[in-house]
Amino acid sequence: MKHICFRTQCGICGRAFLTGVSFNTLLRSDTQPQSILCLSREVFPDKLNSVSFDDYLLCWLPNCWRCARSPEAVGIHSDCFKLFKQVCDISDDELDRLWIVALFRSPWRGAPNLGLYHDTGLAVDLVYEKAAPLGISRLGSLPPELIRLIRDFSPSSTFWRYICAVSFAMELSTVTRAVNTLSASTITPLSVISSWSRGTEPTFSTSPDRPSIMMLTIDRRGIKLIERLPHRPSYQQWRSDNVAFAIQEESQLGNVMVQLKYGILRLELVRHDRGFHIWDMPNPPRLNDCRFSGHVAQSTRFRTIDLRGTTGLTFFFSFNKVYAVHAHTPRIPEANDTFSQLSQRRQVNVAWIYLPIPKEDEIIALTVRLRRSQGRSTAQKPCFLVRTRLAGDVFLGPCHMGEHEDIILSKSRPRMLIYNTVDIGPATVFGTYQYDLDRNDDDHLPQFHYPVFDSVPIHQANLSLAPLKGVTRIQTFTDTELGFCKAIIFDYENGAQRAVGNCRLGIDCVTDYLNPSRICYLPVSFVLGHSGGDRQLVRVEGGCDDFAHNHDEVSWVCSGMDGVLEFWFSEEESVINIGTQNET
Repeated sequence: MKHICFRTQCGICGRAFLTGVSFNTLLRSDTQPQSILCLSREVFPDKLNSVSFDDYLLCWLPNCWRCARSPEAVGIHSDCFKLFKQVCDISDDELDRLWIVALFRSPWRGAPNLGLYHDTGLAVDLVYEKAAPLGISRLGSLPPELIRLIRDFSPSSTFWRYICAVSFAMELSTVTRAVNTLSASTITPLSVISSWSRGTEPTFSTSPDRPSIMMLTIDRRGIKLIERLPHRPSYQQWRSDNVAFAIQEESQLGNVMVQLKYGILRLELVRHDRGFHIWDMPNPPRLNDCRFSGHVAQSTRFRTIDLRGTTGLTFFFSFNKVYAVHAHTPRIPEANDTFSQLSQRRQVNVAWIYLPIPKEDEIIALTVRLRRSQGRSTAQKPCFLVRTRLAGDVFLGPCHMGEHEDIILSKSRPRMLIYNTVDIGPATVFGTYQYDLDRNDDDHLPQFHYPVFDSVPIHQANLSLAPLKGVTRIQTFTDTELGFCKAIIFDYENGAQRAVGNCRLGIDCVTDYLNPSRICYLPVSFVLGHSGGDRQLVRVEGGCDDFAHNHDEVSWVCSGMDGVLEFWFSEEESVINIGTQNET
């Protein structure tokens, strides 16, 4: 059976394959290298990293050594392929165009999945044409700005994938066919290209005085633009979820080649070369000006968060590993968009760990705690130790009770949070950037007041803590299906906020308790139907009635606003304890 390196995103619409969807596979023929094969339809599997059929093994296992040496294949949703065939005549020439365009969505072989949200362009005219026949005529009556806004708020809708697929096929059928001069495949060194934009021929320069910095702009269709800069751009805080950027000194390009065909372009790297650092901003900080935990590989995909413009952060943990971080802002107050970017499999088992950052508060120190085993640290299960000016020490993530290593990312007021993303797997690189890094290098960071526990009450436990003294408001978050408490947010007299538990803003029902004098919780053992076995869950309520209250069940635990509330939780379970001592 022939091993094939397979990408799990559709070559037409760019969306990831979901479990159970039908797809077709394109790959180059072994016997006739100029011909493209279209394999029979197959169904994308669940919880597997490969699928075999027609004497081929399609593999998308992360870091697979066989994939690095195997032929490439691209997958296409079967319905996207059907739409494509309705617009384009399926000849050898059209299949070759489709193969090249789909393959070149990846800027180079082995490039990470960039996870870009939208195509930079939306065929609004096509929306006007197709909305009424598909039963959504009111959409076709809206101005383009509102149509784009609706698309941004409903990115997973089948309609947008339909528009993307039809637009793709029409463009391939007309634009690329009209540019006959670009149909021949050419290969040239990247170092001699002066500039290039998609759909055009590159301009060349061999002058020794040419600018030495090269910047690649990448969107969901691959490399969009190549330009030379006179010097490396200085840091500016502007970022995008729709395009990405790679910035490289010409002297570091080595033997990187460019393959150009049909007006689109892809890089060809030498075998030992893994690619470039990819950022979500055209003016990123220099790596030497940042602090990192974890190994920064050659082809790392960096995502950034401007901590000065956020009202909070949500870390998406699954089995104690981080898969995404959402920055809450007044414009995007909820984390649903970031959650929707997670794979189907990951969405089922994810905990939302929320760090509120009220207007008057700010992060003043940040450390990553990594578990150590057999003398080595593992970067896959981090706990974040955060110190804010008003809330003090806050802990996000799993409780590391045994041997661990603390890596200081910031000692004072980080400007930006940085983390990496990969095709399949968790984030393992976390970093910060701040303007005054050098000045604070020798500053002493007071030790975080992390409590010590002999055991944890649940498996895969995350720990969150909140002192009860000085609380002016309690918000409980209750899931609508079962009525159990998933999370609590506490407001304090000094303006601070703390969140404990699995805090899904905008999803769970919220109950407010102002100026509470008590908090009560009911531990419950509950059988969850989809997983079987007993799960520990909890109900919570507050009150300001000075204990003049009753509960229908005797197992309720009632506490005044003293001590520290411990909220232990995983993706499925929740346990609350209230200690009589302050944090240690």
